Amino acid sequence: MSRETLQGTVFALLVAATMAAFVITQRLKSAPPPIERVYYPAWISPNGDGLKDVVTLRFRLPKPGEATVQVVDAGEVPVRTLARDAPLTAGRQAYPWDGRTDGGAIAPEGVYRLRVDLSSEGRTLTALNGLTLDVTPPRPEIVAVTPRTLFPGGPPRRTRARIRFRGPSDPAPRFDVYRMDRGRRPVAAGSFIGRRFREIALWDGRLRGRPARSGTYAFRLTVRDRAGNPGSVFAPRELVTVSAGRRQARPRGG
Repeated sequence: MSRETLQGTVFALLVAATMAAFVITQRLKSAPPPIERVYYPAWISPNGDGLKDVVTLRFRLPKPGEATVQVVDAGEVPVRTLARDAPLTAGRQAYPWDGRTDGGAIAPEGVYRLRVDLSSEGRTLTALNGLTLDVTPPRPEIVAVTPRTLFPGGPPRRTRARIRFRGPSDPAPRFDVYRMDRGRRPVAAGSFIGRRFREIALWDGRLRGRPARSGTYAFRLTVRDRAGNPGSVFAPRELVTVSAGRRQARPRGG
C-alpha cells in the first residue's frame, strides 16, 4: 500500500469516527433525561431535635429500569447507598436520608447531592442542586436593652423595651422573660416572639397578656439557623426594671 493510499484511508476513518460521534451526541441530546423532577430540601441537620433530621430525595423515572440511588459528597464519592440495582417502576420515587453514612455515623458537614445510576440504560445522573448538612448551632448575642426602666401607662418611649441582638432571625426569634429577684435564681415569667427578618424586638412589659409586676427582668434569646439548629443566649446583665406603681398626680393649676 502506497503512502498516499494509507493517508487517505486514515483520513476516511477519522471522518467516519467524527460523524459517528456527532450522531451519537445528537441522539443523546434529543433523548429524554434518565430522571426528571429532582427535588429535595436545601438543608439537613441530623442533631436529633426533630427538625430537619431527615430529608426525602425525590425524582421521577420516565420509564421502568434498574437503578442504584446514592448520596454523594462534593467529590462525588458515595457516602450512603439508598438502593442498589433495584427494579424501579416508572413514576415518582422517594428515598429518605437521615444524614448518616453507610457505616451509621453522621456524615461530615458539607454539601451533598443525589446520584442515580441507571444500569438498564448505562446512564448516570448527578443532581445539580446541593443539600447542605449542618449541625453547628448558631451563637446569638443580645447587644443592648433600652430603656432600662419601664413605666406602664407612662410616656410612650418608656412603655416598651427595645432589644437589639445579633443572630439569625428566620424563623422569628423567641424571647423568654425571667424575673431576677435578689438573692434568688431567675424565675421564668413568660415569653414572646420577635419579628421575622429583624434583629430588633420590642417587649411591651406584659406577661401572659397582663402587665408585669414591679421588679427586674432579664431575657433569654433562642434562634434557629437555616438548617434548623437552635442556639440560645441568656443575658442577665441586660436588665429591665418595671415600675408598676402609681404615678404621682400632677398639681392643679392656680
